[in-house]
Amino acid sequence: MVNTDFECPECSSAIEPEAVLVVLARTASADNVIEEREDVEMQCPHCRSGITLRAEEVVVKMAADNATLNVFRQVAEEGDNFVSNRSPNLTEAMERERESNQRKAELEDKLEEISDSL
Repeated sequence: MVNTDFECPECSSAIEPEAVLVVLARTASADNVIEEREDVEMQCPHCRSGITLRAEEVVVKMAADNATLNVFRQVAEEGDNFVSNRSPNLTEAMERERESNQRKAELEDKLEEISDSL
């Protein structure tokens, strides 16, 4: 499994994908990361240093988790409207997405179980 946290080169603290998603949503730059391989400039939430995350690393880590990937796609599609269209709490949105994915998987398993018993 891929580690989805980023690391600050200044203080070595872990930076969660949600913090990167907030930056991407506020700067409307997710599509640039995907299409033009534009690096992400942001502040470390821990030490406040200016850091650069390589576009390739951002794409790989965003794709490592279904819930993160879904939110990343929505950020890329909606750009600066993403934050105004939703609660700014991306962690909450991602948790709802994870719960939805888990419930969907459970229902698919039950359906398969019922189909097998027929």
